[in-house]
Amino acid sequence: MVSGKRIVVIDDDVYRLSPFFLPLLAAKGYDVRAFERWGKALEWLEQAPPSEKDGVSCVVLDIMFVLPAEDHAVYRRLTGADPERADARQAGARLLPVIRQSLHDVPILILSNYPFNTGEGQSFRNGLESSPGVMGVFEKPAQEDFYEALSGACSRVGGENG
Repeated sequence: MVSGKRIVVIDDDVYRLSPFFLPLLAAKGYDVRAFERWGKALEWLEQAPPSEKDGVSCVVLDIMFVLPAEDHAVYRRLTGADPERADARQAGARLLPVIRQSLHDVPILILSNYPFNTGEGQSFRNGLESSPGVMGVFEKPAQEDFYEALSGACSRVGGENG
């Protein structure tokens, strides 16, 4: 693994809709830990030992998540409520405070299909961009500005730690 280039990807369609994404990240020199399920990502963030989390230099987070039945108990534990259909549109945003608590100062890049081109979507995007630790919000598929931001985020952390 290249120092300062370990990233966590939390995206329910990272394998189905973006089969090129993980190989491309690997080709660019990133060591990737991917979570396709919201509940599994939350459990890892809360329960993984520090040795698994040390060295993570960036998180790539999707906002819209399918919340399968096996994730309902974990969602309920975090939010205090059963997930509604509409909750899937912003389920990733529920992970932001957990990421900040678990991974501290690790930068977060949001890469999503969320409809940011509407007034409501732009307002939501602005809120995400002002969230602590979020270094940018990007639309899928990942464009070159996303990869530049990812490289900058990893370099920032790698420069501080390595």
